[in-house]
Amino acid sequence: MARPLQMRRTMRTFLLLLAALAPGCSSSDETEVAEITVLDHLTPYRTNQVLACMVIDEGSGPQSFCDSIDGFMYHWGSTYRLEVDIVKIPNPPPDGFSRQVRPREIIEVQPTAPRSEFTLALHGEANPDSPPLLTPAGQGFAMPPGVVMALGRQIVCQDPTVCTAIADALRRPAAFDLTLRHPDDPTDELAPLTAAAVVSR
Repeated sequence: MARPLQMRRTMRTFLLLLAALAPGCSSSDETEVAEITVLDHLTPYRTNQVLACMVIDEGSGPQSFCDSIDGFMYHWGSTYRLEVDIVKIPNPPPDGFSRQVRPREIIEVQPTAPRSEFTLALHGEANPDSPPLLTPAGQGFAMPPGVVMALGRQIVCQDPTVCTAIADALRRPAAFDLTLRHPDDPTDELAPLTAAAVVSR
């Protein structure tokens, strides 16, 4: 009677070994469960091109995130708290992403108050051949499109001196803060943002 029991144990050990070695299975050190906050606005960011990227906080402060979050639909004007799987990508291509973020649960969605302000930490570009983070458009500027936003976002200036300050800051190779104001309906992605102030850093 001991032999069938031993065979079952041997078979179970063999199946567990196969499961561990099966291709495509992620080990525990390749996937991390985390909680992140996705802020209520996008920011222009320069990679090999200029894109409008999400701003996320993983607990160490806001940072640009230029990839998409699979299955997550982002909209301006709301701050999202998500539980996600962060999957490490072995041997990522040059200029590629080293990880993939997949949502597990939307924990909270916090609408933004009308006409509330937020600040973008930007950096000018000394090379005149490089595309600017913001391009002149009409009486103001335009934020570039991105992975989660097919169209650029219009920016108008609170007064002409703010537009002049933005243009000057974009031409200098130095960091600056740009304060923008959401429209009356922060979720209206076609309504322009208002540039309120520029502060050099």
